[in-house]
Amino acid sequence: MKRFWLLFLLPLCIWCSPSKGLAQESGRFRIRIPYLEENGKLIVTAFVNGVPGRFIVDTGAPCCVSHSFAAKAGIRDEGRTAQGVDSNGAAVSTSVVNIPSLKLDSVFTFTRLQAMKWAEGDMLENLHIDGVIGYNLLKQGILKLDARTGSMTFTNYDGGLGIDYTRAIPMLPDTYLTMLRVQLKDGACDTVMFDSGAKSFYELSTKSFSRLRTVSKALEVKGAGQGVLSLGAAGLEGKSPKYRVVIPQFKLGNFLFEEVTSVTTMLSTRALVLTSCAMVRSSRITGAMSSTSSLTTTGRSSTCMRRIGMSSSP
Repeated sequence: MKRFWLLFLLPLCIWCSPSKGLAQESGRFRIRIPYLEENGKLIVTAFVNGVPGRFIVDTGAPCCVSHSFAAKAGIRDEGRTAQGVDSNGAAVSTSVVNIPSLKLDSVFTFTRLQAMKWAEGDMLENLHIDGVIGYNLLKQGILKLDARTGSMTFTNYDGGLGIDYTRAIPMLPDTYLTMLRVQLKDGACDTVMFDSGAKSFYELSTKSFSRLRTVSKALEVKGAGQGVLSLGAAGLEGKSPKYRVVIPQFKLGNFLFEEVTSVTTMLSTRALVLTSCAMVRSSRITGAMSSTSSLTTTGRSSTCMRRIGMSSSP
């Protein structure tokens, strides 16, 4: 069996930077830490101002801290707020704070990191989650997830990672997110986001479902009902029609996925979400995200990768 490495190369973020004392003269950093998979989330320990917390590694969200953890870590509320919509299209207003110091290991420190502060009593706080390691930090470099060892490597140089850029696939232009194009049957195309914070393998929005169902072989409807599935920053989505569908096949780069089951969600602007936690679990994927981008999956059946830079090894 071959192992495939999918690497995402992203522009560097200007919101945070390794402190000079830790980056040394070269400005390089490499962090390797274990992660846990809990209920479809990738969990790591991060130290904020020296206080340890449980953080989700989420390529589809900005860095965040909970209300109670912010108080515990001495993060001051500066009175700044941001307005927007969450993944379900619901309006959300949140506090914006600066994290003076964040560590993922004992060596490197990230400073002046901008983050969203959840409202008091947020649902994720009740699940004992203290925050999110999100895209504005991850865009500092390459994120590699290795399911075989349950480890995560975060670095700003690719030496020794075993990445073959000749297997790269272009990413779609996006300021923050890792967006890829997939091809379905009958010439249908759609956009996917590589989202390490989501649980299922493939999530289909109702908007995209409505469009794709007109393409005769792009998907097959297996059932319908009413329900609530998606949790966004503003809370649970409203009750809405749901459809269970099977996507006979879709192609990402040169890799083909077949007979993928999905239940539609109220995802707003992102048509499809290709989620890494399920890929890590089922396909032994190793992925990376950086200022040039690549991700790797290993599969018993199908496999995937932007320009994802991919490499394969025996």
